[in-house]
Order: sequence, then structure tokens, then C-alpha cells
Amino acid sequence: MSLGLRSEDLARLTAPHDKVAGFSPRATKRSVVRVAGGAERIFVNGVTADYSFLMDRPISLGRGITDNDQRRHSAVAVLGATLANKLFGGSDPVGHDLVIENVPFRIVGVLASGQIFNEELYMDANGALIPLTTYMDRMDTDHQLSQVTVKLKSKRDLDEVSAVMLARARQSHHGIEDVEVKNLDAELARAHQQFQDQMNGWAVVLLSLAGTVLLVGGVGVLSVMLISFSDRRYEIGLRKSIGADDGQILVQFLLEAMVLAAIGASIGTLAGSALCRALSDKFPWGLVVNPYGLAAAWGIALLLAVAFGLYPAIRAARLSPMEAMQ
Repeated sequence: MSLGLRSEDLARLTAPHDKVAGFSPRATKRSVVRVAGGAERIFVNGVTADYSFLMDRPISLGRGITDNDQRRHSAVAVLGATLANKLFGGSDPVGHDLVIENVPFRIVGVLASGQIFNEELYMDANGALIPLTTYMDRMDTDHQLSQVTVKLKSKRDLDEVSAVMLARARQSHHGIEDVEVKNLDAELARAHQQFQDQMNGWAVVLLSLAGTVLLVGGVGVLSVMLISFSDRRYEIGLRKSIGADDGQILVQFLLEAMVLAAIGASIGTLAGSALCRALSDKFPWGLVVNPYGLAAAWGIALLLAVAFGLYPAIRAARLSPMEAMQ
């Protein structure tokens, strides 16, 4: 008796209401997009002109879907930030063409990148937004909708507006109750909290691994400097015998430890940057080298070099010339 939530229901569902700021219908399906450089599995999202504003999806390049695109059933697309990076490698895709299910689309904009902590944000980042009318004509002859988002003017009107929307859907579906209401605000807050909990858990794991690696590296510096101290006792005694004081020997060994750490940090920086660049397109949100994190890593490496190089430096500084040259 009911064909489910369809675009034909929108005339009744999106009728103006004094407590509603706007309606944003959406239809989604998985498909394959083809460009000159290859093909990619994506999400195709049919939306209206109000979608970017109502769902807080700012445009970083070009423009979004317009009312004119909707009226003319235009074959235009707005790419998610992650998909644009995958397909075009960071270059500006606006004005280029792509093909979805044998239908050519002109790229008119790119969504701004942001945190991905729920499924809908993931689909937008890894998909293409096209006019809903074009989607119904070219992508889905059954005219099925995934959802109709209702933006309220006030949170306290949630129950009242929910009842109104359910009544409208029931009237449109011949009395059949085959839709449900979800509080996207509460779901987003819950999803964001879960995302933060996961990030905090990964932070503990990564900090533990980083601490272990730094400890091993510090022990390595300590071992190298102790070996250097043992092999250069005669040199230390000779320097002291011709006038070098304890402070100069101490500074010499600490500087050698810092140079050793700087060489290791340089190799790690180059290797890590190359690895992030090579693997960036394998991750939906990319891999970015944070300059502040890099500066912090260098500072910690040099501090550890001083800390672990201090013991060999003190031993070298306290060595007597007579004992060292025997």
C-alpha cells in the first residue's frame, strides 16, 4: 500500500510550518564515478539548494547547488573534500567533468574539509552532491528518499513538529506508519562523543608507543656516547693537559649527543614526510604532516639527547688527565 518515502511526498511533507526553519530532503546511493585519471567508488547524494546551509556544509571552492540547478535538472556536482583529493590530487577540480552511471556531470564546487565523526559526514566527504531533481531523473526512477531533514527554529518544539511530520507522512502513505523520526542533534552529539573517546584511546596508545620508541632511542644515544667516552679517553686527557677545563669537555660531549639526535631527527622527518605523502590517498581523511607536531618532536629529541648524554659527559668531564693518558 505504501512505496516508502519518495520525492512525491515532498509537497505534503515540506509544507510551510511556523516552527520550522527549513526542510532538506536527501537521497543517497553507492555508485562509481569515472574521470580521466580512473574510477572511484563513491556516494551519490541528491540534495536541494538549501542543503549546504541547513546541514552546515560550507563550500571551499566554486559554488554549491542552486535553485536554478534544481529547476533546470542540471547535471552539476559538488564534490566532497576527500573525494576531490582522491580524484584530482589536490588540484582545483572546478570546471572539470566526471561520469556517474554514464551521465556526464560538470563539477561546480568542492565542500570544505572537516572532522568526520558520523556516517553522513563520511558520505558527503567521499561523495558527490547533485540536484535532487537530477538524481530522481537519472539515478533512481523509483524516486526513493533516504530522509527529510527538518531544521527547527527552537529545540523545545521537537515533540510538536515530530508529531506534525508523522501525521503528514501518514496522510501521504494512506494511513500506513512506515517512517520514523530521529533527533539528528542528539545523534550527532553522541557520535561526536564516541569519536572523541576513540581519539582519546588512540592518543593513549600512540603516546605509549612514542614513549617506548623515545626511551629506546635515548638508550641508544647513551650507549653510543659511553662507547665514544671509552674510545676517546686519551683525547680527553690530552685536551685537559693543554688547558681544557671540565665545562668545555662537558659541553663537547653534550653537543655531540645533540648532533647525533639531530641527525636521527632529520632522517625521521624526511622518511616520515615521504611516507605520509605516499600513503595520503589511501586514507579517507588523508595524512597531514603537522609543523607544530614536528617542532615538538625535534624539541623532545634534543632534550632526550641532553638527558641521556649527560651521564657520559659528566664522566668525561671528571676524568683526570693522568688517568686518561695512562
